[in-house]
Amino acid sequence: MNMDYALIGGLFLVLFSVPATIAAWAEGERLYLRMGVLAFGLLLIEWAYLSDTDNYAPGNWPLVLTQAAARVIP
Repeated sequence: MNMDYALIGGLFLVLFSVPATIAAWAEGERLYLRMGVLAFGLLLIEWAYLSDTDNYAPGNWPLVLTQAAARVIP
């Protein structure tokens, strides 16, 4: 797997699982699955960052997102 896609997948998982986790907590539902998705997203981000700390630093995330989108969208 390309690390760009791992970083993007992790960012989207975290982006969408945080509101879902907060909503489940507010409604009194179980948080196991939502917290698992959040942890998996954070692990994907950390995996990409630890593979190349210069390229996948948080300051370079917008550049990584646009380069990956340019590869996918012809």
